[in-house]
Amino acid sequence: MAGSKVNKDILNKTLSFIIKLLNDNNIKNWFIGYGTLLGIVRDNSCIDKDDDIDIIIDKNNYDIIKNLLTQHNIIFKYGLRNQQRNNPRNQQRNNPRNQQHNKQRNKQRNKQRNKQHNQQLNKIRKLRKLRQLRQLRQLRQLRQLRKLHQPCKNNKNFLKTKSNHEYCTIDFYMATISNNGDFNDTWEKVIWSKCYNEKNELIQHIWNEQILYLPANYEKKLINRYGKDWKIPRNTKGPKPRKTIL
Repeated sequence: MAGSKVNKDILNKTLSFIIKLLNDNNIKNWFIGYGTLLGIVRDNSCIDKDDDIDIIIDKNNYDIIKNLLTQHNIIFKYGLRNQQRNNPRNQQRNNPRNQQHNKQRNKQRNKQRNKQHNQQLNKIRKLRKLRQLRQLRQLRQLRQLRKLHQPCKNNKNFLKTKSNHEYCTIDFYMATISNNGDFNDTWEKVIWSKCYNEKNELIQHIWNEQILYLPANYEKKLINRYGKDWKIPRNTKGPKPRKTIL
């Protein structure tokens, strides 16, 4: 999923973190996918100015991944309900010593919100006076579309972390696995076909002295996703319409 652009050093550091986390906890049936796969295979590095790390993983590992990341104080953007329940900041807010301070701060926030609300009302009135109702309708339509396309925060098909001062965003695409090794990405609706090799295993790849996993026939999959010129760096994310079977 698209996000803010990130330096490749932070991307590589994040990838190293998640590789170690998965391997140390003996989590199987995962591999790097999409832009992360493209960068590692083509450049032996994550792509500079990419927006996140992409991991395709067995859907059965959803709760395990969620708990492991929570233990490492990783906050989630999508995929976890009440993920800040045990946040120390919340404990501070509930401390009786801070209640008086919180009341004053809430009053200030309410004033700011009321001021902003009044400013918005004034803008709307001005727009109506200038007979710009069409712009308002278009704005409402855009907001409705954004709500419709906003990912479900409790959907077990996808797990997305928030970036912090140390790591960038990580996207976990949950997949169901067929008997012949097809990983069905249930979020993007993409089938990574026949990902196991002749030993019925994912391909082990040594990167930065760590073992990460690649799907079998990964070059063919990169061609299907990014086109025959996938080895040439481009600013696009591949030809459209995108194939649903890689």
